[in-house]
Amino acid sequence: MWPCKDGPGVYILCAHHENDPKRLGAYIGKASLSNIGNRLWAHLNPHRATDIYRMNDLSGEPFIIEAIAAIAFSDPRTRALVPALEEFIISGVRDRVHLLNGTGNATNVA
Repeated sequence: MWPCKDGPGVYILCAHHENDPKRLGAYIGKASLSNIGNRLWAHLNPHRATDIYRMNDLSGEPFIIEAIAAIAFSDPRTRALVPALEEFIISGVRDRVHLLNGTGNATNVA
């Protein structure tokens, strides 16, 4: 069961580096045109056979996903707010946690 899987919203895949568990990382994503369950399925399904959910950062460093957090929007009319919430969360954490996705990384900010 994935949190808030049936609606649009923002999700966070919380992870640690495969070789250094003290090094934390996060993938912050959005589901504005689909639902959170579809997006999580796309990220996690390829790893179901091993029960170890891995994700590489932009440089190819491997991280192990340990937890999922999600914020769902129950009113479908609020789908347009989902990207804004994603950007708000990224801007609040990018200096405190290693982002696994390209969006919000300092090297990608204009």
